[in-house]
Amino acid sequence: MHWYLEATNEAATALIALIARERQSGDVLEEMREAANRKRDFMFDDFRGKDLNDDFDERQVMHAYGQAYRAHQEVEGIEGQIATKKAKRAARASSYAAICGALLQIAKQGILAQYGERRDNAPQGRLLGSEPLRNVIWEGRNESMHFETPDKVGPKIRTTFSALEATSGLQFHLAPAPADLRNLAGEIIELLEWWKYENYVADMSTFLI
Repeated sequence: MHWYLEATNEAATALIALIARERQSGDVLEEMREAANRKRDFMFDDFRGKDLNDDFDERQVMHAYGQAYRAHQEVEGIEGQIATKKAKRAARASSYAAICGALLQIAKQGILAQYGERRDNAPQGRLLGSEPLRNVIWEGRNESMHFETPDKVGPKIRTTFSALEATSGLQFHLAPAPADLRNLAGEIIELLEWWKYENYVADMSTFLI
């Protein structure tokens, strides 16, 4: 392992663990919602089939309806939990983005240690849409660091995020109004899939040779 990865291992591992923990609870709820939706759909199909079939009496039809309704309530309960989770995550968005920004800072410093201040001295790395990994790390860190000082959110940052928006979604849109800028480090980490340490190491090994 490269000396920089060894030197920053403890900090990077701790940050990635925090990121993974934040994501995990949401993933579990999403899986529960999918399973509950499948169960509800099956129950309502069963109810409709029995309701239209003269071979089933009223008691059997109403029992099937009761099961379907309870399955529907289960889905609504999980939806409520997801909404609460999203609200809590939004409330913690600033601290979560800061954690993601800290990981991007470690990554950029590694590239700097190897190649110096000029971004283009480093290898490009894998493509994320049309944008190379090098630019995504470099400008993702810069946006995270400077979003509160909009005059420092310059053309290179905007070019990278515009390319990401075009290929990966509106979550990478940089607001034109300075007051509306926000820290997008979390979106960058999600795109890179750096909630797993091995993914982070694989990408950083592109630069730390």
